[in-house]
Amino acid sequence: MIVLDSSFLIGFYNDRDSHHSIALPLMDRFLAGEWGRGLLLEYVFLEVTTVLLSRRDHAVAAQVGRILLDDDDLEFGPCSDLFLEAMQGFSNQTGTN
Repeated sequence: MIVLDSSFLIGFYNDRDSHHSIALPLMDRFLAGEWGRGLLLEYVFLEVTTVLLSRRDHAVAAQVGRILLDDDDLEFGPCSDLFLEAMQGFSNQTGTN
C-alpha cells in the first residue's frame, strides 16, 4: 500500500501544473499495481480539491473529488464524521471560481 500525496495528485489532475509531465508516468505505474493499493487520507483529499478549486475551477475540483472517492484502487481514510456530508454539499454547488 502507498499513501498518496497531494502534490502528486494535483500534478496529475492539473495539466497546467509544472509537475504534470512527471506525474503522468507515475500514475501509470500506480494504476498498474506497482505499489499496491493507494491510501487517500481526508486531509490530502481536501488539499487536492482546494488547490484545484483555486487554480482551476469548481467543476474540475468537484470532478476530481468524485473520481478519487469512487476509485476502487484507493482506500479512503476519513478523519472527520462530517466529511461525506460536506463533500456532498460541495459537489452540488455550482461554482463561479
